[in-house]
Amino acid sequence: MRNETIINQLRAFHFLSGVLKNQQHDPFCGKCLAFEKVSETCMDNFIKCENDCRSKRAHLSKELSDLFSRVYDQFASIQHSDDPIGQKKAGNCKLPGGVCLTKVAIALYETMGN
Repeated sequence: MRNETIINQLRAFHFLSGVLKNQQHDPFCGKCLAFEKVSETCMDNFIKCENDCRSKRAHLSKELSDLFSRVYDQFASIQHSDDPIGQKKAGNCKLPGGVCLTKVAIALYETMGN
């Protein structure tokens, strides 16, 4: 994996972890099944990325290397509801059809080709 690819993925995961960390406090997103699934998928993908580029991490700047730790900490701090439900299906989420704040974040990551 090229350094540029690693850096772009790391920045995307930093964005995702920050969005998800904040959205867990949203009265609907934080209790939503979509939030749980997306945050777990993102964390799994981040751990895979971290393992795949472990040998190249030593060649990154200290700032970027430290970012790996911050991203991991942000993902690890995300708490899930004990009983998540699909908020749209339950009629609680009033965002327009086809809009999910949690899914928008992962869509950006996927658009980047990661």
